[in-house]
Amino acid sequence: MPALPGNGERDAPFLRAASDSDRHDPLGPSLRPSIGNWQRPCKSHYWVDRGKIEWSAEWTPEQIAAGRAAEERRREHYYAELYAGWWWVRIWRWLKSIMSS
Repeated sequence: MPALPGNGERDAPFLRAASDSDRHDPLGPSLRPSIGNWQRPCKSHYWVDRGKIEWSAEWTPEQIAAGRAAEERRREHYYAELYAGWWWVRIWRWLKSIMSS
């Protein structure tokens, strides 16, 4: 597990089916998109590329909010595509549209 800068804690990133991809290479694993630990004091942000950690610059609160919003959009799109053909999902979306009008 990679050590986090600043607070010395360890992190075990988990894959989110909606947005992450992992790739196996003889040099080591790669994870995309980046991993951000915005709840921790150090606010670490990094990628894993062929078994090596690539650190990012510190993000501003605005960048963090935009990143979270983009992740939520990816997640919504992923699950919309995943369950698009399920009859109960179509009914649920129809009911939600009626309730929000």
